Amino acid sequence: MAERLTPGVYVEEVGGGVRPIQGVGTSTAGFIGEAARGIPDRAEFVSGFRDFERRFGGHRRGEAGFLAAGVEAFFAAGGRRAYVVRVLPADAAAGFVGPVAARAADVWGVTRDALRFDARGNGAWSDQLRLHVEPSTSFTDRAYRLRVEWVEGGRSRTVELFDNLSTDPASEDYGPRLVNETSQYLRVTDLYQQSLDQPERTVPPLPEEVPAVVSRAPAGDGHRIPVGARLTFAWRDAISGLGTDAAAPPSVTFTEATVEGAGGSVENGLGLLTPERLRGVLAAALGDDFRVSRPGDGEVVRVEPAIASRAYVAITPPPDEDSFDLTPVDAVRVRVAQADGDAEQLYEVDTTDPATDELSPAQLAARMAEAIEGAAAGNPYGLKVDSAGRFVVLTAPAASDGVTIAVEAVGAAAPWPEPRRAGGTAGMVVDDLSAVEVTVGETIQLGVGRALSALFPSVRANGLVENDAGNPLLRPAETEDTPLRLLGGSDGTGEVGVTQYTGAVTEAGRTGLHAFDTVDVNLLVMPGRNSPDLLSAAMAYCDNEDVFLVADGVGSIDREFEISADEVRRLGEGLPARSNNAALFYPWIEVPDPVGVGRAPRRTIPPSGHVAGIFARTDATRGVWKAPAGIEAVVSGAVDVQHRLVNADQDLLNVIGVNCIRQFPGVGIVSWGSRTLSADPQWRYVPVRRTALFLKESLRRGLQWAVFEPNDDELWDRISINISAFMLGLFRQGAFQGATPDEAFAVKCDRETNPQELVDAGIVTAQVAFAPLKPAEFVVIQISQKSLLAV
Repeated sequence: MAERLTPGVYVEEVGGGVRPIQGVGTSTAGFIGEAARGIPDRAEFVSGFRDFERRFGGHRRGEAGFLAAGVEAFFAAGGRRAYVVRVLPADAAAGFVGPVAARAADVWGVTRDALRFDARGNGAWSDQLRLHVEPSTSFTDRAYRLRVEWVEGGRSRTVELFDNLSTDPASEDYGPRLVNETSQYLRVTDLYQQSLDQPERTVPPLPEEVPAVVSRAPAGDGHRIPVGARLTFAWRDAISGLGTDAAAPPSVTFTEATVEGAGGSVENGLGLLTPERLRGVLAAALGDDFRVSRPGDGEVVRVEPAIASRAYVAITPPPDEDSFDLTPVDAVRVRVAQADGDAEQLYEVDTTDPATDELSPAQLAARMAEAIEGAAAGNPYGLKVDSAGRFVVLTAPAASDGVTIAVEAVGAAAPWPEPRRAGGTAGMVVDDLSAVEVTVGETIQLGVGRALSALFPSVRANGLVENDAGNPLLRPAETEDTPLRLLGGSDGTGEVGVTQYTGAVTEAGRTGLHAFDTVDVNLLVMPGRNSPDLLSAAMAYCDNEDVFLVADGVGSIDREFEISADEVRRLGEGLPARSNNAALFYPWIEVPDPVGVGRAPRRTIPPSGHVAGIFARTDATRGVWKAPAGIEAVVSGAVDVQHRLVNADQDLLNVIGVNCIRQFPGVGIVSWGSRTLSADPQWRYVPVRRTALFLKESLRRGLQWAVFEPNDDELWDRISINISAFMLGLFRQGAFQGATPDEAFAVKCDRETNPQELVDAGIVTAQVAFAPLKPAEFVVIQISQKSLLAV
């Protein structure tokens, strides 16, 4: 209720009470079968046969061509909308590429596997995909972009683009998750995460890293920084709250005196500094809060907070060797000390035992751990020894004074490529480096140019814990001018079985018939597939999904195929299942063969595609309540039928629900039957059942607004009014029997249909009854003689 505090005129919008119910479509067909190409087990929308050819290829010979022939017949007969699902044999295979390596080697010199890409579905269609791993648009230092390209007929087009993807599973932009949830073409596997789950590691851990901001490589002689520019640096640990003073963070101002004092020069208001001199300026200004590294090969300056980090050392056997030869070695020594060399702890591994002449990395690691645990001084530094594949890894936790580790051989040259020594930095100890963030900002000053964007491309960074999946090194290598191709995809060579048609719902997706679960189809067509077990499965699917099955009767591509009407009757009676939502059509029909040879070639195809088109055409011109049969139901494009039936034949078939395709003089080839395969007489006719399906779905969608409304008399009246208005509109279109609306339908939604126990259970019930129009299947004309003397 709106507030009315000030006198005046208030205009409010109120609901009219009537929410029109829109009738749903009834003629969108779902086709499933074999095709020349295309992504399998995915419902693709097509609006014409040319659209089908572009996605799935054209006509094929033999039974493999039934799908294309059926789809073409559907659109030729009057159909307008269809979804197509391609199925493949069980021996079909999916294309893949991988492992795709990370873009750079880690500190141990190991280039790790990053990702594997698999096609989303079996088949050779994946040969047309090209994958491009490119720099991220927004986060070039820690993310990547994946572009999926479709190549066909010498032309390429980008079909999917995933930008700013992360390698960190905890991130909202985690690449494998985003791609697997949304891509229509790919599945991605994170091989690095898989390696972490393996019980035995084959490579050493990725070390933790202190967060750092890194300057951009200068152009020409050095950095050009506007005189007077002022940068501020800060870091903070989100867990402990430790960090720089938020009120007065460390800063540096590039005055003329600062630049010239560092050995630089000033020209036209710009300070010219080499990376080494920039390092000196930053180091002097930032003091003990930050460490500023000297320029490396990339001519950059690294600024990181003065936080302690742990020490790592890894040793490996010589190249082409799997073990350490300790024959000439008297002992192996492990030294651990503070960064300045004080408080050293020495651990010596005895190698005089002949049994230790040849030690695997795991054996040497075990000997080192045994020596550390048995030392009289204990293990004050918390030194840990482990093995991973060919590596022996020693780790010491971070310490405020820093820590160094050295592994030495006594008495001879070391049985590894070189003596190993490593140190962790000194500084403030934090529990989780990933919770530490370092930022650099700029104080904007009037008349002074910007320096931040020229010096630091990324102004914010977080630390990395050990084996952190967000490590930028783990991003897949960029493809540049050589895109990745998915190889190994195959269409298979076996036959497509019932299992491939029925499909399943799995974690990998929906296959077979279940590919239609996510789209809106009204008719299901499986051209030429009429085995009893498949028909039973299709009927069950249609019953669950309120879809109508247009099935094919007995037939063959062999034009000389012969079968009697009585044999067809026995096959029809022997179906293991019956359904209200299915109709069977017989015989098969002959049409021109677009891929045949010779003069005016013909072929025999199943009639379901033509019949589904007749359904769609009749729905559009007469309504779903009109039987799709009779002289209006001409089978477009048919030149003959495989078996010409006579009335005596149809006498046997009509009573068991087999609808016949007949050829009549002066009429042509028409659909001459409109019965379902229902065992219930009230659903004997196709238009009656399809009208009921139409009403069910229209009411279901049109009454969504009523969910969670107050369950009282007002709601019941509104529901009754809406349904009555909808049914009245259909009555005026001739959808029901009866001369008046009261004779045609009835709607009841009141206290009688909604007793208190149902209201308490959250249920509202409306009863809708309709008088269906049933087709005049038998037109009887009674003729008698009339006598002139009759009174």
